[in-house]
Amino acid sequence: MCKYSKLTKLIRLIVTGISAATFVGISISAQAGIITLEDGSKYDIFLDSHVGNTWTYSVTEVSGKSLSHWNVGIKTCMDANAVVSTAPDGDVEDGSTAFEGMKWDVSEEFSSGKFSFTLNADYPETTIQAQAKAGKRGNERTGDVIGPDCGVIVEPPSCTGIYGVHDRGLNDSVIFKYSDETGFTELATHEGADIEGLDISPAGEMYASAGDDTDKPGAIYKVDMLTGALEKRPEVNNLEIDGISFNPVTGVLNGWAQDVGLLTINSDTGEAVPPPVGYEGEVEDLSWSNDGSTLYFIDSNHDGNDPDAGIDSAVTQTVRSYTKEGGISDTPVCNLTGPEIEAIEILQDDTLLVGYHNSGTQMVQIVVPGTCEIILDTGLDGTPYTDIEGLAVCPSVPE
Repeated sequence: MCKYSKLTKLIRLIVTGISAATFVGISISAQAGIITLEDGSKYDIFLDSHVGNTWTYSVTEVSGKSLSHWNVGIKTCMDANAVVSTAPDGDVEDGSTAFEGMKWDVSEEFSSGKFSFTLNADYPETTIQAQAKAGKRGNERTGDVIGPDCGVIVEPPSCTGIYGVHDRGLNDSVIFKYSDETGFTELATHEGADIEGLDISPAGEMYASAGDDTDKPGAIYKVDMLTGALEKRPEVNNLEIDGISFNPVTGVLNGWAQDVGLLTINSDTGEAVPPPVGYEGEVEDLSWSNDGSTLYFIDSNHDGNDPDAGIDSAVTQTVRSYTKEGGISDTPVCNLTGPEIEAIEILQDDTLLVGYHNSGTQMVQIVVPGTCEIILDTGLDGTPYTDIEGLAVCPSVPE
């Protein structure tokens, strides 16, 4: 939370017009945010909150004409491609005033509201410019507000714990994190996103893929590891991408598309590179081994039933493997009996973490490839997440 937010709100109660005063080292002129236009119209613009990577501003019409639009001066963030999302949607250009930053138009009915943007890191606070405009060209003025300093290099957060996506209802996706220190933390819920796959790249960036129960089938997202916010990349030819995995050695992103097979995906463009590796089974998820030589995937078998019907009883599911040299092995890695497995992820000790669909109580198991020994992870007991679509752990560093 922004350390200035409570103070900023208290200053709202002070009669405005004090322009040169300092309170506990913070300029009131930088916090008060009253912008007065040439015609005398006044607007109150200030930073309401700064939580993690998300910055939220409060804008209120105080007196005079209706606000046409307002801007916040985050051009350095925009130039650095640091802006992940805005709410409501903002414009990157202001043709009427040439102000450099994010612009929000407002309606005639507007009197007050909140506007926010999410960045790719938690940048430090500094003083930046905001602008208000009403009516004709030239009737705009700027003022100081607290905002992000995107010129500062921010080290990415260290990658710790286990990340997952839980299916709430048909297609609402809950991004969560688990660690021994803090337990479960719900990061974000994305209604209608239908996230099916999740993985972390060798560079420590998390990505997600969408299924087909969404208006963005096959979308690839970059996921903020602090907030769970999604940065959308292009769809992969509108396919259902049930699982994704980065090769930890090459950094190449692979995905599995239902009824198509194994794909190589450009995470920036969404382009799926042919030819795919075809397979007749119903693959739910996949994960590369830590040395980048073997790709494990879970074949839910479905026992000849409709793949979309799901498995909610004890059936046999198969862990299979693929190598570039030998293709898909005819010999299963393991045969597992139990609830439907929809997530699989390699751990740093080369065991496999599997996540269950609608298990009721059991979230995951750990499986030893080869021996198929099952180890219950009691550290995850009591989870509220029992319909796991994807899992991601921090990549190990190959020797």
